[in-house]
Parts: sequence; C-alpha cells; structure tokens
Amino acid sequence: MPTSLQFLPQTKKREGDRVLRMTHVETLLLLCTTRVGRDYLRNNGVYEVVRTTHEMETDEKVSKYSSRPI
Repeated sequence: MPTSLQFLPQTKKREGDRVLRMTHVETLLLLCTTRVGRDYLRNNGVYEVVRTTHEMETDEKVSKYSSRPI
C-alpha cells in the first residue's frame, strides 16, 4: 500500500455503500481502456490499492469486477 495510506487510524472505516464501491471499480476499469491510462495507473501504485480492496471486499459483485487485471 502507498505509505500515505498505511498509517490511517484504526477508526478509519471502509466505504459502506456497495454502489459507491462498485462505481470506483468501474471508474478504474474505464481508465484502463487506453494504454496511457493503464501505464499511468501502474506507475502510480493503483494495483496495490485494487488488490487490497479485492481482498477485503465482501460483496461478490464488487469483488468480481475488482479482480480484473490492470
């Protein structure tokens, strides 16, 4: 995980709204439609965020989309 995200307090909660989490995943997928977008996401550590999100996700629909490779 990026250093800035590793030190969040224990009181920090994940987004509770499934629709909003799904929207975030779909946005990342749309950014992956071009080579420039994929390279940008890879170079800025998005993979680690997506991987951690996928590991922690409990909703099957959101998890299915977040497991697609970038």
